[in-house]
Amino acid sequence: MQPEDKLDKTLPPDHDDQDTMNTLDSSAEADSPVPSMPSHPFISQGKADAVPDQIGPYTITGIIGSGGMGIVYEATQEQPKRRVALKVVKAGQASESAKRRFKFEVQTLAKLQHRGIAGVYEAGIYTGGGHEQPYFAMEYIPGARPLTDYAKDEDLDVKARLDLFMQICDAIHHGHQKGIIHRDLKPDNILVDRDGNPKIIDFGIARATDADIAVTTMQTSVGQILGTLQYMSPEQCLGDPDLIDTRADVYSLGVIFYELLCDELPYDVSKQALVEAVRIIREEKPSRPSTITKFVRGDLETISMKALEKTSARRYDSAASFKRDIERYLNREPIEARPPSLVYQVSMFTRRHRFTAVAASVTILAIIGGLIATSIAWVHAAEQTRIAVEQRGIAETQRAEAETQRTIADEQRAEAEAARDMAEQETARAEAVKEFVTTMLSSVDPATAGSMDKELMKLVLAQASDEVGEKFKDQPLVEAEIRDVIGTTYRSLGQYDDAEPHVIRAMDLYRNQLGEEHLDTISSINNLSLMLAEQGKYAEALPYSSEVLETLRRVYGDEHPYTIDAIGNMGSTLSELNRFDEGMPYYEEVLEARRRTLGNEDRKTLTAINNMGHLLKQQEKYDEAMPYYVEAMETRRRVLGNDHPDTLTSISNLGQLFQMLGRYEEAMKYYEESLDGRRRVLGRDHPDTFSSVGMIGELLVVQEKYEEAMPYYEEALAGRRRVLGNEHPRTIISINNMGMLLKDQGKYEEAMPYMIEVVETCRAVLGHEHRFTLLSAYNISSVLMKQSQYATAEVYLDEAFKGMMIVFGSTHSRTIQARRRLVKLYELWHESEPEAGHDAKAAVFRDQLAAVEVP
Repeated sequence: MQPEDKLDKTLPPDHDDQDTMNTLDSSAEADSPVPSMPSHPFISQGKADAVPDQIGPYTITGIIGSGGMGIVYEATQEQPKRRVALKVVKAGQASESAKRRFKFEVQTLAKLQHRGIAGVYEAGIYTGGGHEQPYFAMEYIPGARPLTDYAKDEDLDVKARLDLFMQICDAIHHGHQKGIIHRDLKPDNILVDRDGNPKIIDFGIARATDADIAVTTMQTSVGQILGTLQYMSPEQCLGDPDLIDTRADVYSLGVIFYELLCDELPYDVSKQALVEAVRIIREEKPSRPSTITKFVRGDLETISMKALEKTSARRYDSAASFKRDIERYLNREPIEARPPSLVYQVSMFTRRHRFTAVAASVTILAIIGGLIATSIAWVHAAEQTRIAVEQRGIAETQRAEAETQRTIADEQRAEAEAARDMAEQETARAEAVKEFVTTMLSSVDPATAGSMDKELMKLVLAQASDEVGEKFKDQPLVEAEIRDVIGTTYRSLGQYDDAEPHVIRAMDLYRNQLGEEHLDTISSINNLSLMLAEQGKYAEALPYSSEVLETLRRVYGDEHPYTIDAIGNMGSTLSELNRFDEGMPYYEEVLEARRRTLGNEDRKTLTAINNMGHLLKQQEKYDEAMPYYVEAMETRRRVLGNDHPDTLTSISNLGQLFQMLGRYEEAMKYYEESLDGRRRVLGRDHPDTFSSVGMIGELLVVQEKYEEAMPYYEEALAGRRRVLGNEHPRTIISINNMGMLLKDQGKYEEAMPYMIEVVETCRAVLGHEHRFTLLSAYNISSVLMKQSQYATAEVYLDEAFKGMMIVFGSTHSRTIQARRRLVKLYELWHESEPEAGHDAKAAVFRDQLAAVEVP
């Protein structure tokens, strides 16, 4: 289950769970470790209403989740008394033609009465926020798991997986017989209940709402477009619903069948540029299953490959045909997916009736022996018969060859026809690519993409940046949408200077075209706030965060999920400015709203609980923070399990709190549990695993166990360089911490290359006012001071201090820390050059400290 995909496009990460940019200095002037980047969820396009109390005859009891198509509520119905999942299609998602067709379509959906299909009880039109929005009341499936997750969790063998899949084929065929195509088959839309029964959800809803391809579902992951694309048939990739028939669902079943048997997809297009992903699906053959697993070969492989044929005419003509071939395979009968040659059929008969075949063979041999002994005179006649049989065999072979040639000719004609169709539909394909391009840019995470993907993305961004203004000068909203995506993607790459003009231009266009209260306008303002916060410019971000929140409160109300997310953002921004007393009411409001609307065990509620602990920890109120961290961890253990990534985050966060309390043995216990779980669940090369490694290193550094810490810092740094690249913020943290560890060991010359790399990378990638840039300049000054290079240290420390004055303000703890170091610098410098006036400079900063520090 995922949260809303607008203001909270993904679950916001918990605060803290990361090794930090180490500013510990082994001196009285040391900072506390810098916390990780706060959560600022991204608002994307679309619009929805405040959480209602009632929709039609249904009483809303909570939110199940949200996707690209709409919000899914948990609701109750009095007559008959039952629990339902109520999907409300977002305003603007359903076209006018879909609304006119809506009631007719849902009457058809209601006819789907099959144990393998989640039923649609009723549908209607709900007027919320001044907009008409279709809604569906559907069967509620508590505790269900997506198909592939269920198969893995239960460790099903091949036979069990085939049995499960045949039930799914039955359900799909039932829908097809009613004239309904699913259009969005994927494991997330096939849930398996507690008793192991599959339930297909969202059957036909895409058609009823004009959301034919990019449909998202209840109780599932909110699929990015490239995730959905994995399961699309080649004809669906053209984006024309008129080309789609039941064989498109058969292809999607083929992909699911392949994944169910191989635990891999036929081809992974998740990291491909969109155009290349579409080309792969339409043109490239998937890897044969037998190259992945030895259990899927022979007939089972043939069945799989037939379902994945590029040309729809060469696939199974129905889900029922697909199922029948699986049944034939299980019964050791000849399958239809290959020509039924005599040898093949005999071999299958022998496999099915092994004892009968052996007995028949013995009998035949006995008869032949008798004939040989008593019928020598028949040899000549037999020879004549043999010749005649051979001649007939030659004739049969010639006829078979002629039939083969006719089949090849038919296939060539079919391929030629498909090629003509492809050529005729090239315009449609171009339109489809245009529809997908913005999603392609926004769905790939540049932080974890490969270097080739990043370079390709940069080329696409550069070309789009050059052309967008001229190409769409008469279409301001199209220009705004594309600039919004370009700016967001540049932000993800850390290229803020390139992002800024697009973010600001998109905001201005939305304001002018749609007004202040349209969600697209609010989203664009929020994007600017996010970008400023990511650069550490919290003071500049604050007025935009405030504007977003005020507008959402006015338009959507205090209870809407978007508003609650914005409240959280406002609190985070204030806390980063050390305005904790002002930030606390926002944290409290978010937590209270989450508990009231979602319950104490919802993932977003647990995040709010954790983040309240984080805010208290920031204020060094460790005893007050403890109950929140403990509640988040214990609830996650109970609800999600010990190995869930959220639980592992809570375990790690509690370790950090014990570290702050100086309870190092307890901290190490939690760190080690988190690291062991992440290595087992996420793998050794996952970014979160590297965070756990780095935190153990940091705990050892705090205890001055430098030699023990070194292997952990080395592992984290090497892994992040390899997986994330040298410019990723987490890699920068590891480079910095390695330099600081060497400094703490007195190895100043060895430390300097790391410190210089951090400063230069931060300046180039994050900008001169990013907090990491300022902290890296602050840290390198320490190493230089240890080497008595006071003049060079002054340059870096002056840069850090002036930047902190701008970004954090004069009373922020980091700014005060920089002043203290300036005092120390000039005192040391005065000792080596008593006549240079450095004592006067030290006095100036001492006076400033006296003015801002609390006695």
